[in-house]
Amino acid sequence: MRCPAEYPDPAAIIDPVDDAPDAPAPDPLAARLRAAGCVYAEEESALLRDAATGSDLEHLVARRVAGEPLEVLLGWAEVEGVRVRTAPGVFVACARRNLPPDRVHEGDLYDALPPTLLGRVDALLVNAPYVPTAHVRLMPPEARLHEPLVALDGGHDGLAVQRRVAAGASRWLAPTGVLLLETGRTQAPHTLALLRDAGLDASLHTDDDLEATVAVGRLATSGPAGGSTGY
Repeated sequence: MRCPAEYPDPAAIIDPVDDAPDAPAPDPLAARLRAAGCVYAEEESALLRDAATGSDLEHLVARRVAGEPLEVLLGWAEVEGVRVRTAPGVFVACARRNLPPDRVHEGDLYDALPPTLLGRVDALLVNAPYVPTAHVRLMPPEARLHEPLVALDGGHDGLAVQRRVAAGASRWLAPTGVLLLETGRTQAPHTLALLRDAGLDASLHTDDDLEATVAVGRLATSGPAGGSTGY
């Protein structure tokens, strides 16, 4: 048995329910977005409310719930604190909408670059497709339904475009230049092998917050690294 002194004074008992601060009411808009699979539902609901009200807001929400990219609905995407304009069919910012015409070269990979840049490029940032053809159907709707297939399909093994990027990089990089090639975590070992087989020193960097994986290639300092392609 416990002695009476062990029992607290009823007057000293604080009801945690009564004294607790009122919880904020759930945001129905954020709830709709989260149910549709939007990971950052609260942030997205705030941005959509800033963009429209009333029936216009409802129209935007319905399109977002259906899988249309937020950046397309807003007409802009934020890159390092700067808002850049976007367009339907382009999930990432469109260069021609945000840069002077003479700074944009459009074409098939390196074929678009002027020869004067050979051996002078400090940074090659490449977001080449790396999803195998058979896996494109498994991608999120906002990419699968609203991006051009050429931006998603990496060929039968997902490495068709990356293979070409790796093969041509050394001709364009400056002596201290760097190639940054986005890849997937399951593809990463194969992407590294491609860079090394192309004579580049290669390393891998990941960001858990962004769920991003990047293969980094630099001109080899002691000759081609060689090695297996991993197949």
